[in-house]
Amino acid sequence: MLKKVESLHATNTEDTAKTINEVIAIPYDKGQVFQHFGKTKEFKIYTVVDNEITNQRIISAGSAGHHELVHVLLEYDVTTLLCGGMGNGAKDANEAAGITVYTGFSGSCEQAIANYIAGNVQLSSNATCNHHDHDHHHDHDHQCSGNCSNH
Repeated sequence: MLKKVESLHATNTEDTAKTINEVIAIPYDKGQVFQHFGKTKEFKIYTVVDNEITNQRIISAGSAGHHELVHVLLEYDVTTLLCGGMGNGAKDANEAAGITVYTGFSGSCEQAIANYIAGNVQLSSNATCNHHDHDHHHDHDHQCSGNCSNH
């Protein structure tokens, strides 16, 4: 009977453990998760195979803006995006391109990827940056804090 219980427990543990085989991008600035997706100048790209980072590199986003950043990510076969702040338009564009978006990250890129691989994140269906949801335009610098709704 004990062997049967151990067998069932082992099966349940295997079923719930998620094996990650993905190309993951994080908006990058000096080792930290950059908080404003639309102004990202660089991404840190991680290739994860069987929950292990097999490759990592920093790529330039060039002069791409909000919606064009999706094309940059697709060039590198990105399947998952871990970021700080992101508006609805950018979130929708990434998801329409098949990129799963997780928002609300802050701190180091290394900690963000470690938390993701460990399963310590939840998919958020909400945009975390809504300062673009108005009609006027502005040129001042804006840094999202991961949940920005103010200027």
